[in-house]
Formats: sequence, C-alpha cells, structure tokens
Amino acid sequence: MQGEGGHQVPLQAQRHGIEAHGQAQGLGDEDDRDRLLSPRLTPGLDALSRVENMVAMGGYNLPAKAVREQIASAVNVIVQASRLRDGTRKITHITEVIGMEGDVITLQDLFVFEFEGEDARGRVIGRHRPTGLRPAFWDRARYYGLERDLAEALDEAP
Repeated sequence: MQGEGGHQVPLQAQRHGIEAHGQAQGLGDEDDRDRLLSPRLTPGLDALSRVENMVAMGGYNLPAKAVREQIASAVNVIVQASRLRDGTRKITHITEVIGMEGDVITLQDLFVFEFEGEDARGRVIGRHRPTGLRPAFWDRARYYGLERDLAEALDEAP
C-alpha cells in the first residue's frame, strides 16, 4: 500500500470466501461488515473487492487479473458513504480508479471526510478535504470545457 492518497493493494489479499460474504450480508451495521470483510483495506478497495466477489459468486470462471482489468476499465470514481458514530451517513471518500499496475488496481483519494468534532446535539461535524492530487481525468475535463470547474472543486471543499 502506498501513502494516504495513492493505494496499491492486491484485491485478493482480503478475499475471505463465500462464507464471509454470506455472514456480512446478515450484518445490519456497515461498520461491522467493513471490519469483517476488509479490516485493512481502504473504502475504495473494499468496494472493488466486493464487486470482484460478486463476479466470482456469479459462477464466472475468469482469472482474477481479467476480472480486475474489467473492473478497472469500467469504474472511474468511487463515492463511499459510511455510517458515522452518531448514526448519520456521510460521504467519507471520493476515490479515483487510476487503472492497473500488474495485478493491482491502483486508486487515489481525491477527497476525504475530515472529522472536526461534534455539535451540541452530538452530531458529527467535519468537512470534505481535497487531497491535493490531480485526477487522471483532468484532460477529459479540459476537453469538455470543465477544467476550471474541476480546479475550483479540487481547491475548495464544502
């Protein structure tokens, strides 16, 4: 795994088989499922691992690398929402799928939710902090005339 923004972890490292998947589906709390299936993965890698598991459960007998290549070419951005300790759900990560390096899907976080505290009613407060990494889709945004909008979004988080 690389630092905070760029992650390189083989998805198969956290695959626990159909028993874990069935048990995870029975859990009501998303945080419990995350701890069961992928205690060491980032939310983006966890989401991609689940897609890979769904393909495997569909009965397709494809090599893991081929499945990952299909996923990496089909998914551009992952928006991860999580239930926080106050019971609310917030978007915690916006992660870009960069592509493949060998057998590994490469990701980079573009925004992460930064916890700042709680209000008087005990509700979590925070902000979405840009990581400062330039997305790989920058040139595509420029092509469509959206470069300035993208730059503003990456510089200013709500």
